[in-house]
Amino acid sequence: MLLTVLAPPSRFAAWALSAIRSLAEAALGELDYIRVTTMDQFRLDWHQRKTKNVMLFADFPDVDLARVLAKNKGPTIFLHEDPVAVAIHCIAFSAQTPISAARMVSASFSTLHDIALACPSLIILSRDQPPDALLRRAAEFFSLPVDDEQIAGILANVPFPAEIPARPSATSAANAFTVLPLSDDLVCSLAPFASIYDGSAVKSFIWPRSLFLGVDQLGAPTDISLADEIKLTGPARILFYGPYFHLPTGEWILAAQFRVFENSSGNQLNIEVMAGLNVVVQRRTRLPARGSYEFKLSFAVTEPRDPIQLRIAIMEGAIEGILILDQVTISRPEPVAADLSPAVSIPPLLDKATARALQTTAP
Repeated sequence: MLLTVLAPPSRFAAWALSAIRSLAEAALGELDYIRVTTMDQFRLDWHQRKTKNVMLFADFPDVDLARVLAKNKGPTIFLHEDPVAVAIHCIAFSAQTPISAARMVSASFSTLHDIALACPSLIILSRDQPPDALLRRAAEFFSLPVDDEQIAGILANVPFPAEIPARPSATSAANAFTVLPLSDDLVCSLAPFASIYDGSAVKSFIWPRSLFLGVDQLGAPTDISLADEIKLTGPARILFYGPYFHLPTGEWILAAQFRVFENSSGNQLNIEVMAGLNVVVQRRTRLPARGSYEFKLSFAVTEPRDPIQLRIAIMEGAIEGILILDQVTISRPEPVAADLSPAVSIPPLLDKATARALQTTAP
């Protein structure tokens, strides 16, 4: 018998796993507990199991394992946890910075996304339920013959975790852990993942400027949030990169809105979208002297565990100019007609020469 539990990493998930495992052991006796992230690891652990009953847990499955779990007809429980609350848990109990916690949460939800939407025998259990009702529902779903007295005994041995405030201040504490604040920008970047609990695929994300990382005057990474204004003066170099967030599998369109000032000498931008260490799309475009612009790039995500990075560089040295990145939006493509729009959107009211200069060309 295979009992599958999926969840992003959180204090609630840790409690639920321990409690549900105790339920299964009370009903079935000894069982194998397998926690895996890759299909190869799952094959090995399955082959080495010692009992006929297995409890499987995954929070960061690779794409091959996710495909198998999405087709699994055996009972699967998905533990409901708000993505923002998961990030706060990671900050409080894993000593992570807010940005690193948000990246990890985006990785977990992206890898679990397709399973949550496609698995034919899946239910969602929420921490909003009373603990005894949650365990009773889990036992019923897994066909585990346990009674109320056994459930009460499990709850006595595995107490339900205290609530962590959803939006704590910098000085608030949860169980003696000081919780750093989660900025509105990070909340905005994670909130769309909650749609999977309603059975809906995530359709779009907003990545504000603060999620991206700046460089020094020579283009060396600083690991510091991107400044409001990027001074172009200096050699050809990378201007910014990041945010190393994750996306579910499928086709996506990245749209970046930016403004340019005092770039009288002109320049050329090199634009790259990377998944992990691989460049998945690259374009070059002339950078105009001034104005507000947007460019769009289409790309596909095939492995949600690979972080996504937008990297922009100027290809020529500059003696003046300022660039401001306003924000980046990531969205699923809408159905389009046969004639495709250019990768860079050309604002109306431009003269023909400027419009031609803004057209993207392959490097």
